[in-house]
Amino acid sequence: MATKIPAVIISPEKALFFGKKFKKLAFNFKGIVPTLKQDLIQASMSIDYLDYIAAGIVVALVLVGLMAGVSGLIILIAIKKNLLTIKIEAILPVLIFVVPAVYFFYFLNFPKLQAVKRTKLIEEQVVFAIREIMIKVGSGVPIFNALLDVANGNYGIISDEFKLAVEEIESGVPQNDALDHLARRVPSQSLRRAIDIILYAIKSGSDIAGTLELIHDMLIKKQQSDMNFMPVN
Repeated sequence: MATKIPAVIISPEKALFFGKKFKKLAFNFKGIVPTLKQDLIQASMSIDYLDYIAAGIVVALVLVGLMAGVSGLIILIAIKKNLLTIKIEAILPVLIFVVPAVYFFYFLNFPKLQAVKRTKLIEEQVVFAIREIMIKVGSGVPIFNALLDVANGNYGIISDEFKLAVEEIESGVPQNDALDHLARRVPSQSLRRAIDIILYAIKSGSDIAGTLELIHDMLIKKQQSDMNFMPVN
């Protein structure tokens, strides 16, 4: 499986496989991270959110078993060496239950952390990608061809996402719908807003080249503003 999930001791594939038995139980945990479904999409993790939670339950149970084994070993050694104390006994429940619970919470928040990483990578390239579309459309190139050039360009995650949009369009999905799907997939607010504005320009018949220029200038100003607010060490 290409998508990586933070499984320990047990492989991601096995966690997802055995997680099928816990899918009904997983429904009860969806409120811990209400945005999980969208987080998975924006992290480019092609997993149903209930399957993901169920896999997390499996990983947590494996950790409970592991921590129970470690705790049992600690007790045996402590008894053998006459070192068993109340402090040691108090630490053991933490190992058995708290450690798996903390990891389960991390597991559920992992897609959000991945989405944040993707956002940073997208923000590094978004101005350049929009500039290419602006130049191409301004010179008379159809918007689809401009999207195709970005898809085949060297814009990292942006190129990957545009490739998906181009593939959708080529498979028969209306261009506007494919762009809307793109805007919903990406975690970057800057790129999402840019796509939404492009969509509005296409639907309203506005000057797309002029709109793209405004978007480009807006993104540059945003980046400059963000740099001004960066803490100085």
